[in-house]
Amino acid sequence: TEQANWIVSLCALKNTDLLASGSKDGFIRLWKRDDESRSLVPVLRIPVAGFVNTLQFTQSGKYLIAGIGQEHRFGRWWRITEA
Repeated sequence: TEQANWIVSLCALKNTDLLASGSKDGFIRLWKRDDESRSLVPVLRIPVAGFVNTLQFTQSGKYLIAGIGQEHRFGRWWRITEA
């Protein structure tokens, strides 16, 4: 059976419409709010090896810091050995 790739981490860039999300699917995704459709639209996918356990934009907004691990931070349900 296929496992769901639920969101593990989420952060927003202060005073913008930009969000970053992380999962166990091998990508950090950047999203932007679309005013017309009132939804989030994908902007960029950044490949990573492992669980994206935490995300945080720096105060300047210039960098996105990601905490990547072999396992999910709240338990040992899965393990990504390549991380």
